[in-house]
Amino acid sequence: MSSSQQIVYETELIPILKKDFINKYSKFNDLKNYSIREEFASSYGIPDLIFYRFNKSVFKKRVDDNVGPILSKDILRTLLVIEGKKKITMSFLLKTLPYDEKVIKYKIINFLIKNNYLSKSFKDENYWVENHYQSCLDNLFSIEAKISDWKRGFYQAYRYKWFSNYSFLAIYEKYERPVIKNLSLFKKHNIGLVTVDTIKNNIKLIHRPKFDKPYSKEFSAVTFERLFNDYVEKKASSQSLKHPLEII
Repeated sequence: MSSSQQIVYETELIPILKKDFINKYSKFNDLKNYSIREEFASSYGIPDLIFYRFNKSVFKKRVDDNVGPILSKDILRTLLVIEGKKKITMSFLLKTLPYDEKVIKYKIINFLIKNNYLSKSFKDENYWVENHYQSCLDNLFSIEAKISDWKRGFYQAYRYKWFSNYSFLAIYEKYERPVIKNLSLFKKHNIGLVTVDTIKNNIKLIHRPKFDKPYSKEFSAVTFERLFNDYVEKKASSQSLKHPLEII
């Protein structure tokens, strides 16, 4: 079978993307400054590949504050609800959150007090907001890899914008023509496009999207906390970590 007839699988695109993507994307981005995950289970889809970087100073503060990964969506949602406020009340939380008083009082508030996000007023039902939640994600690229089904890949890449700063479709270069014909769709929705050459083992950047804030603060927060949990588990098992996760 000739190379032009050879069957190529999506899994063959991933090593090339891992090797070439960040360096091709920008001369200011060095692969060593990013961590990489394959098949990351987000709250809104599973990208084939993500490249991500933590903000070192924010991440160091989080570690120094000794606040572990927050894997409860109830608690994360509450932290986002109280963002920017100086004080809150139980009645405010009951009106704003879809939880009953027991869950708010004994699960959520107890956690927030224990981890220095809230302190209880001795005079009334007020709670003072001592610290605000910060995600430590500095940059997150999500990539969906497809051989030929670019439409499905496009819609999947679009979903990743709910938690990513940059979202990309990577398409096998043999089937690039129909995708490039629809490049205006990628530009309209700020989705990046690269083609992958399995013969030359490199990629070509067709469309570079602009930096964008994730569409959902909640999904972005959940994404960070899951990546933070990975960091904690790797550290606990004494596995070596890449530079963006090290505290120097």
